[in-house]
Amino acid sequence: MSSEAGHCVWTAFNGGVALDCTGGSKLWKLVHVHYTVCVLRRGRADWKYRQRQFSFEPGAMYICEPGEAHETTRVDCPGDFTVLFLDPSAIQDCSQELGIQGEPHFPSQGIAGPELLAQFSRVRAVLGSAQPAPLEQELARLTSQLLLQANQNARPHTTSKLGVARARRSLEDQFLADPTAVPCVRTLAQELGVPYHSLVRGFSKYYAIAPYELVSSMRAQHALLELRRGPSGECSTFTDIAHKWGYADSAHLTRSLRQHFGATPGVLARQLNANWKYLPRSGQRELNAQREIGGSSSQQISE
Repeated sequence: MSSEAGHCVWTAFNGGVALDCTGGSKLWKLVHVHYTVCVLRRGRADWKYRQRQFSFEPGAMYICEPGEAHETTRVDCPGDFTVLFLDPSAIQDCSQELGIQGEPHFPSQGIAGPELLAQFSRVRAVLGSAQPAPLEQELARLTSQLLLQANQNARPHTTSKLGVARARRSLEDQFLADPTAVPCVRTLAQELGVPYHSLVRGFSKYYAIAPYELVSSMRAQHALLELRRGPSGECSTFTDIAHKWGYADSAHLTRSLRQHFGATPGVLARQLNANWKYLPRSGQRELNAQREIGGSSSQQISE
């Protein structure tokens, strides 16, 4: 969709809707039924909210609450921004887990901080993910940070280091028992007797990654070990490896190995085990395709 609103991409997810806009100059006027979280990445705008005038600039996060209205009065230049329309129940559930008394509220002038903006970027990066777990867990981290920073009366439950370690062992065991299954962290939190947001926050604090990232890393490392072993009756092609370790197809395997190790399966296979050159015809076609895609080039490992 392109107009004065710019190029807009809408994404629906469990718990809300996201809008990612590039080059927008539209003067928006909305009465909010969600908690609306907005980050301006480029440009500048003025808007009215709570009977006050604000300048909207990059570097801060602005939250409008349900039942309130805002109006954009001026846009300096076409801007780039991302908006999360979050269901009130999602914010309220997290607020209760954090021990916040009464309705959660946010300051009119926005909330700033490099860690908060970095977490918002992580949410934006997983919008449209094929699996719901990455977005759900990154949103849990973001909503927790927003509420803790905006509400000084929060009394959050803290998951112990032992509880986090038990969660990690459970995720590892579930993955090894069935690499094609997607572990449910909400169910795991219930089994451990801890709040979901507390578990995700504690896990991310102790291990510097979200639970879904642990599973993703394990999947990639086992695929790498499979390449090191060389072709076998069970895994004679990259598609076989992808299916064994829970990837939808060889393209998803390629993206994962590029992200974690900076190279395609074809590059890694040739370097880790010379037997990959003695593939059956179908496997050799895959290897040739990987050579064309990955060649000798190297890609930086994504954060």
